[in-house]
Amino acid sequence: MRGEEATLVESIGRGDRDSFRSLVHRLGPQALGLAYRITNNRELAEEAVQEAFAEVWMRAGRFDTRRGGARQWVFTLVHHKAVDAIRREASAVRLAEHVPDPAPSTDPEEHGWVMDRRDRVRRALDQLTPAQREAIQLAYFGGLTYRQVAERLGIPEGTAKSRLRDGLITLRGLMEAEGVEVGRG
Repeated sequence: MRGEEATLVESIGRGDRDSFRSLVHRLGPQALGLAYRITNNRELAEEAVQEAFAEVWMRAGRFDTRRGGARQWVFTLVHHKAVDAIRREASAVRLAEHVPDPAPSTDPEEHGWVMDRRDRVRRALDQLTPAQREAIQLAYFGGLTYRQVAERLGIPEGTAKSRLRDGLITLRGLMEAEGVEVGRG
């Protein structure tokens, strides 16, 4: 028997926004519960669900009801995105552990100042969302462009740009709160 979700997905494939809203309303709470059980982190779970539904919107036109039910397809996407979120978080933690320390200065006062500033920047970075932190670390410590960040994380370029922009705005405020002077522009 063909379910209502399959009908909604077919309509979404034709660009029907109302059907998309209906599907999100219908499956969103269960999708969030699934993602939370996998990630054990509300923020990561919400991000995974958002990414999964974005993929539903983009791929609905290629959904084939002969290969399985729409509900299972959506929850499979959520599962994959939640697992990806955990992997990204672990990757961000590993990357943060490998941020090189600045070269030691021969001047003890300057060395102390540099180390203090580094610690303040790290505290500010630790307060970002895992997704923002990872994107910023890849771009600024890893030297990747936003396109390369998107490719590395398996996310759309627009999502990578948003994470970088929002993360940098948040980071600026956090660093200023830490007493780190931040240049404008």
